Amino acid sequence: MRHRLAALAAAAVLAAVLLPGSAPAQSTGGTVERIRVHGPSLEGNLAGDDATRDVFVYLPPSYRRETARRYPVVYFLHGYAATAESYVRSLDLPLAADRAIAAGVRETIIVLPDAFTSYSGSLYSSSATIGDWETFVATDLVAHIDDRYRTLAQRESRGLAGHSMGGYGTMRIGMKRADAFGALYAMSSCCLLLDPARATDPAMRAARAGGGERPRGPPDPAAGFANALAAQAAAWAPNPDAPPQFFDWPFENGAVVPAVAAKWLANAPLVMVDQYAASLRRYGAIALDVGDADPLRADNVDLDAALTRLRVPHTFEQYEGDHGNRVRERFAAKVLPFFSQSLATASARGAVSIGADGSVTIPAQTVPMTPYLSDEGKQYLIEHLHGVQRPELLVQDSGVPPLIAGYLDRQRVLYPRRRNDTRIGGVHVYDYTPASGIAPENRRRVLVNLHGGGFSGCWPGCAELESIPVASVGRIRVVSVDYRQAPEHVHPAASEDVAAVYRELLKTYRPENIGLFGCSAGGMLTAMSVAWFQQHDLPPPGAVGVLCSGAGTPPGVDFFGGDAAYAAMPTGEARMRGADAQWAYFARADMSDALVAPIAHARVLAGFPPTLLVSGTRAAELSSAAYTHTQLVKAGVDARLHVWEGMFHGFFYNPDVPESQEVYRVIADFFARNLGGR
Repeated sequence: MRHRLAALAAAAVLAAVLLPGSAPAQSTGGTVERIRVHGPSLEGNLAGDDATRDVFVYLPPSYRRETARRYPVVYFLHGYAATAESYVRSLDLPLAADRAIAAGVRETIIVLPDAFTSYSGSLYSSSATIGDWETFVATDLVAHIDDRYRTLAQRESRGLAGHSMGGYGTMRIGMKRADAFGALYAMSSCCLLLDPARATDPAMRAARAGGGERPRGPPDPAAGFANALAAQAAAWAPNPDAPPQFFDWPFENGAVVPAVAAKWLANAPLVMVDQYAASLRRYGAIALDVGDADPLRADNVDLDAALTRLRVPHTFEQYEGDHGNRVRERFAAKVLPFFSQSLATASARGAVSIGADGSVTIPAQTVPMTPYLSDEGKQYLIEHLHGVQRPELLVQDSGVPPLIAGYLDRQRVLYPRRRNDTRIGGVHVYDYTPASGIAPENRRRVLVNLHGGGFSGCWPGCAELESIPVASVGRIRVVSVDYRQAPEHVHPAASEDVAAVYRELLKTYRPENIGLFGCSAGGMLTAMSVAWFQQHDLPPPGAVGVLCSGAGTPPGVDFFGGDAAYAAMPTGEARMRGADAQWAYFARADMSDALVAPIAHARVLAGFPPTLLVSGTRAAELSSAAYTHTQLVKAGVDARLHVWEGMFHGFFYNPDVPESQEVYRVIADFFARNLGGR
């Protein structure tokens, strides 16, 4: 009796019962089939449970009609003390899926295996007592479904989801079997840290208060939640030599048995997650959710924090609700749309299709980390991809987005310099010189930096990040121009400011001894300034660096157009190509004008000095930079394009990465070779 009361106390924490409702309503759309699937992995389990399981399969409306079509599959794992059939009713299948499809969700096969056992639930674990449920789900069941139905038999087209105990199973199996599934959705996961010694756990506290009495006799499936602790013991501490339950109990005389408790902890996702971080990063998408009134909320919050710490891409939502009152609603409104977006709907093996216009449709796929980056570069890329998905890190604070603020702090330490806050030609500038002094060969030379920021900010953040390392590594004076930007100003205000600074510097320096460079908007402005100088009878500078950019864009092409908008942007900026950029700075500009798009004017390009272009294979501007390089070479200009594998837009702002340090040396060497005044 004491054990039964303790187990009943555990019930409130472990999961909410999804009570069977009425029989599924008739549907003119999709259908639900009940089949039997034999699991070799479950054979010989000591509990004596049937190795052939009931499985419910939802087939979408077009399945019977479109006989050549193949479908992605979502495997949904039910909660404790419930059956797959009760979840079919509670989730309102097939109607819920039909309604979601009618609303735009892609058609998907949905599979619900029954995991109700002698202990009222398998916990989707692997043990001699209950059988190997991990392998049953990820291998036996998947193989059977792929053989019996027209599925897309690839991990990219398989999703794994579940609620409560099923959420636990989703995370447990998901950690270990990224070879089988491509996306995960865990709803209100239970059992994330069930530790017999955890004093704050109501279930464990109740069990110990009752003397920790071990259950007697064989399991009773009808006991439901009273079996909760026994189910966990059978799943995580099996013992073939301890009949009739065949498990070790974690309590003895009211005290915790450390060796047994350790086995429970070894099966806790919050303990396991560090071991499987690399596996979890293979998934195309991972989602977690939990109700704000769910007694399991805290552990789910901790799982979100752990995945964030381990830099595992995922989403996490806390919604208004408890453990079970919104499962049906969220299955239709959240789970099905999630898999609609994250699962491949075409075979990743040879299913690339070519349109009559040359467009290429590529099936969904996972792009792995490139092996060509340094270890620091790989970590930097991971941090960047996570960072750009947090909008709050992109909002500027006094001209410095939080995403790059730490890089600025490091540059100031690594590259000592002097900065003079002054005006040149009536324009506000920062005038940098290296603390080590200007190199003798550079005493008659100066570089002008035009900072990035989309013509609408990032002063002084981007200006400092671009100027400080170049001044220090090159041992040269760098003047960074605080040119006018949107929304207060529009083109050609920035070009006018650059020209004013340039005119003033020409009073001290010969034009061949002056270099211009900038990243992103600053790279565009560098090219625009060369065109401006030509039109206003100013001599060309000695060399220019068009970094993280191109020399504008041809008419009708987006600023970040070309192949890179589709291939590089998602892998470097963690977002798909959106609508064409509309920059406020160019609101009144003729986008075909040579002063805006030098790239479209061969005669203007022919007047360019030696030009350095820098980009990365994951940089949104790569196509523009490559096209600019081609057009400059065609015009007879000494143009050099440097592309860093695996790197993204403006990547060299981080000074601790070897790839960034290489860029600083390339920039310094380029101007050293091409400027006059030696």
